[in-house]
Amino acid sequence: MTIGRKAVAAALSAALVVFFAGTSVSWADEVVVKAEGYAPWNEDESTTKKSALDNALKESLLNVIKDYVDEELIADNESLLEARVYKNLLHYIMNYKIVSMGWVTHFDMPHLAAAEAAKAEEAKENEPSLIDPVANDTGEVIDPGADEVDGASSGKVEDEEEQEEDDIGLLSRGGGVNAYHIWVEATVDSEELKNDINRLFGVKEAATSIIELVVFGLNDYPAFEEFKETLMLTEVVNDITYKAFSRGKVVLSVEINGVAEGFGDKLNDVLGERYAIFQSSLAERGRSTDTFIIKPLRRKS
Repeated sequence: MTIGRKAVAAALSAALVVFFAGTSVSWADEVVVKAEGYAPWNEDESTTKKSALDNALKESLLNVIKDYVDEELIADNESLLEARVYKNLLHYIMNYKIVSMGWVTHFDMPHLAAAEAAKAEEAKENEPSLIDPVANDTGEVIDPGADEVDGASSGKVEDEEEQEEDDIGLLSRGGGVNAYHIWVEATVDSEELKNDINRLFGVKEAATSIIELVVFGLNDYPAFEEFKETLMLTEVVNDITYKAFSRGKVVLSVEINGVAEGFGDKLNDVLGERYAIFQSSLAERGRSTDTFIIKPLRRKS
């Protein structure tokens, strides 16, 4: 059976209409980030694991915040972030999956070992005595659980050292610290997070503009994908959204940092070898959006 060129072109156009109709390209609304969180061992293992997960999700948000906020500003406002952002992690995290998890023994975290040892010591000191104090022959009140009675060792010191090791569990044996680690892959609502951070820190966002691109010659999906990736090389494009499609022509709405003036030069820098670029007259078209017409150059045979 022979299929005519017109039939092939019509089928291709129909397929592209279906594809583009369901396409909305946006890098500004959500972002997928990988992060790791951990928590040192304590007597309640479930609490340890929950703390590790919370820390991993917190790290996910922090990775996004670092993209547009200076690290010094983050450090200066750590308590504010803790109270206003990290306290409501799932407000910004749309979904997440745990990639891996497990116990890891660290030998480079003396601060954790010291903190856990101090916590265990404090718990031991606050533990009530099960034996009432008694008086000796001289009337001095002594504790039968004391380390020494009448100068003789009761063996309590050795017992306490063994108990302290048991209290700390796997944390400090061999000088290491056991911590529970969780690695996650989280989808973050970066737009919501960015807006709240800007309000929280009083950051004024840079001015942005909406540009319309009318692009000819994008006849298949690979060409469309390549064109999008090339646009991002301008380093001022924030968001690309599909608006309309007809045979051989795609209309895109593009959000950029700054104003339209000078954007044509950036387009020429990344597209000039393959496309001719024209900026349309707003007066002629009666539009409030700056529009660029982009057509493929004819290749010389």
